[in-house]
Amino acid sequence: MLLSESSLSKELKMSRTPIREALYILKVDGLLKEEGSKWKVLGITLEDLKQIFELKIAVENLITEEVARLPFSEKADIRECLEKTRSAATSGDRILWRKYDHELHDCIFRHSHNSRAIKFIYQNNGQWQRFLYRYVVLDLAKSQRQHEEFVGYILEGKPDKAKESYTAHLNCLREEIEYVLKQMVFPFSNNQI
Repeated sequence: MLLSESSLSKELKMSRTPIREALYILKVDGLLKEEGSKWKVLGITLEDLKQIFELKIAVENLITEEVARLPFSEKADIRECLEKTRSAATSGDRILWRKYDHELHDCIFRHSHNSRAIKFIYQNNGQWQRFLYRYVVLDLAKSQRQHEEFVGYILEGKPDKAKESYTAHLNCLREEIEYVLKQMVFPFSNNQI
């Protein structure tokens, strides 16, 4: 799909300057590519997904280990966020669970005080999360069990166990996304989303 600044400007009834700025931000995030005077929406291939998750695992595990080493007394808000996901999972509310899941991960990331890693994570996540909300049917009970495990290790101050559990969680998520891509999306597309 190709976009143009002028057509977006007309459609959104905005000047081209904020449109151009937004398009450049999306380009930096890896979601668009400039092609002359047009902008191409980029898809994700299986190889892209593999590379994205390799980076995600590496950077987020650094944060997971660092936060697990913090004193228990500094992790009260992480416990509160986990309780919110638990409550949403118990009620079966997937939308609310995803909201609280984001809050939980954001809370863990903030505890690292590593602004560069956090910025990298958000840029990296922007490339695959748009797919998650369109296609992946979340196994809520399984996801909650995984969160209980890795967050439990973070709260208990067990960085190696937290890292191992978090890696398993992220690999499971990647495998679920790959499965859906292969079964439901790629047969009807150009092998990318």
